Amino acid sequence: MKKMMITAAAVLLLSGCAQETPGSDTKPPVTDDLYGQYTSAVSGRLSSESDTAAVSTKYTYLFVDDTTGVYQMDGVLETDGSLMHMTQHLNANGMASEIEGYFDGSRLYNTFNGIHYYEDMTAKDVRDSMLMPLEPYAFPQDYLQGLSAATAENGDVTYSLAIAEDRLADVFKDRYDFNSMDQLDNVKVNFGIITDTFSSDGYFLNEKAKFEVTFEYSGQEVKTTYEGSVNYMNRDATEVVISDQMQSEFAAYVNYADIDTSTIDVEPTADDKPEATAEATFRKRLVNRLGYSEESEGVYTQKYNENESYTIDFNNRTFMYSNYSISYVYNWSGNVGSMGKCTVDFATSTSSSECTDETKDMIAKVKDFMRMELYYCGLSLEDLQAEQ
Repeated sequence: MKKMMITAAAVLLLSGCAQETPGSDTKPPVTDDLYGQYTSAVSGRLSSESDTAAVSTKYTYLFVDDTTGVYQMDGVLETDGSLMHMTQHLNANGMASEIEGYFDGSRLYNTFNGIHYYEDMTAKDVRDSMLMPLEPYAFPQDYLQGLSAATAENGDVTYSLAIAEDRLADVFKDRYDFNSMDQLDNVKVNFGIITDTFSSDGYFLNEKAKFEVTFEYSGQEVKTTYEGSVNYMNRDATEVVISDQMQSEFAAYVNYADIDTSTIDVEPTADDKPEATAEATFRKRLVNRLGYSEESEGVYTQKYNENESYTIDFNNRTFMYSNYSISYVYNWSGNVGSMGKCTVDFATSTSSSECTDETKDMIAKVKDFMRMELYYCGLSLEDLQAEQ
């Protein structure tokens, strides 16, 4: 599968050409106590039998003539024991690709822009194909030029790491550069910062990484910004099923080595390019990626069966899950959920007296349902809330 990944720099240099993002000069000192807390959080993090990881990577290129180019991948990897389900959406200057695969523990059955094939690989190979490290790493202390920590109201802790100048190239190459930029001419990594967040009960929640890189192409300097992130949810609550019918379909897949890659279409008919805002992108991808229908202006619905449905109302900024006659509503503007007389305020972690524990748990799940829809569209809840 990874063999079929489009190399970002090569595609962009051939297709025509990123917005430069300045680095931060704030570098808090690396104290022994704080470093010890950070390494303990990484090494002592809890594990789970199943989880869902939402991944995003983006290379933005700025050329000498001020033209720009973007290579972007967003995807979701669901893991349930030895089984995995993976989706990826790639876009390189309008050249789009869509990938979906199921891993049975030793073989990945993949669909790449309509082409079905299988490839023998390990679970690590599948995880590496997401083009972003999926677990944190405790960098040696001399790799860090700065280290700080911030604790949220709910007890989650975020560590911010500024990479030392003499370690930038090694860290970027060895951990983040899945597209092999080190093979280009005169590559220099100028800036790098990483943030890792851990929950109050010891789980790894997310990592964000940002690096600024330059290289030469045809004697001209190209400035590059790399941004990557991974966010976890549904720990011990993710289910991956490979049914008998799916196994029967997989039997017809061909070996990767037997595919004529020149026949693969890299321009799907559906427009998947990001729009100017997260909301506009979400609206478009709800239809193109997830099969929602626009029932009325600003109201999108997906029905799973006669009894269950999702409704996203952009006019009122609500996401509603309905099951038979019961409806749970999450309002992303106020970060509030409700069902009947029960109301949950996620910002303050409070709820009304009418709420039962069961209802509060379900409202929290409905908020997660919306997060998943956003992740499948290459977005996050924070992206949507930031535009209010």
